[in-house]
Amino acid sequence: MFAKDYRKLAWGKLKNNWGTAILICLLYALITAAISTVGVGPLILGGPLLVGLCAVFSTLIRTGSTKLELLFEGFNTDFVSRMLAYILYTLY
Repeated sequence: MFAKDYRKLAWGKLKNNWGTAILICLLYALITAAISTVGVGPLILGGPLLVGLCAVFSTLIRTGSTKLELLFEGFNTDFVSRMLAYILYTLY
């Protein structure tokens, strides 16, 4: 598959869910902007929050709907390993 094929597939999956996708992205941006004002906030909270964003979009693409609570999925289980993985990712 070429890149244009993947883009076409993604556009098809988000066809009726653009409002939800934009709302989730804006909320994620607001939260990351708020935690970036704290010294190490992005390093500690960035990983679990990014896991939650991936969970939201994975659910949205697979089922056609999602819940806002999934954005905070990364904080529910295995917080420390997600935080450490994000720190290593950021350092790399």
